[in-house]
Amino acid sequence: MLVSGRFGSFFIVGALLVGSGIGFNFANHLEARTTSVVPCATKVAEVPRRLPKGPPRPGIRIITNFQRSPEELEAFLLFSMAVAGKPARVIEPTIERFLGRTSKPFAYLRRLDRADRLIERLHSARLGKYGILTQGYRQLVWGGFDLKTVTVEDLENIYGIGPKTSRFFIMHSRRNQRMAVLDRHILAWLRDLGYDTPKDTPGAGPRYKYWEQVFLKECRKRHMSPARLDYQIWLSRRL
Repeated sequence: MLVSGRFGSFFIVGALLVGSGIGFNFANHLEARTTSVVPCATKVAEVPRRLPKGPPRPGIRIITNFQRSPEELEAFLLFSMAVAGKPARVIEPTIERFLGRTSKPFAYLRRLDRADRLIERLHSARLGKYGILTQGYRQLVWGGFDLKTVTVEDLENIYGIGPKTSRFFIMHSRRNQRMAVLDRHILAWLRDLGYDTPKDTPGAGPRYKYWEQVFLKECRKRHMSPARLDYQIWLSRRL
């Protein structure tokens, strides 16, 4: 998976604004046990009233949240693009540095771009992938997208976003999404079931959609949502 946080025996809750002086904090985390195994369940028990202090505990990330504000969706999509192919524990603090205290990420990036300082800011935050993110972020923030309804196809037209990143963003932002984030964990799990899956994530197109449908078929067999099965596969291979 792109990041550590998953659905499953622990229900990971996502991308909260916190009163730390930084607009969007991906490193703070919240662990809550579910009381149901119903697919896409949203009832969460034992949620702490306050976020824990101190450094984040490894392996728990704020990722899934179906009630993000428009500004939180903006920050989460910027994070989704930056984290592709990189560890979340590295990208979380760098995204925080990049966004600073802004509460309106896209407007902030548009100001940087107008001042011809976007790539300079990316370098100062040490986000990496500077060419990809400069072009992709520029296309994204000037594109006029409604992130509550944007489609996989819309996202994949943005430079640097492939089928895995587009589905990662949508699946962890909207309820009841029938799609698959085909990372190495899922592909290896399907291989263990006897499927001749590729070792690497297929690019956008028929191959990706074929293996996505194979995974969704396995979800239906188990009466599980894709997000929940995705997390349980990751957890089983992590332990």
